Amino acid sequence: MKTIGIYEYKNYTSKYKQCNINKLDYIFKDFDIDGVDLLKKMLTFNPNERINATDALNHIFFT
Repeated sequence: MKTIGIYEYKNYTSKYKQCNINKLDYIFKDFDIDGVDLLKKMLTFNPNERINATDALNHIFFT
């Protein structure tokens, strides 16, 4: 949480079940691989690692 600047909510994420983002490949196995890749990039928790709007719109999924 320090990475994203939320100090007062250090126990916030412990209240929710953590999901392995790699399971999305299995859950969406019949979907377009580029769409799943974009979804995973948009759901990345750390905003410093998450895809931004401009890059998302330029993602191969939309080309």
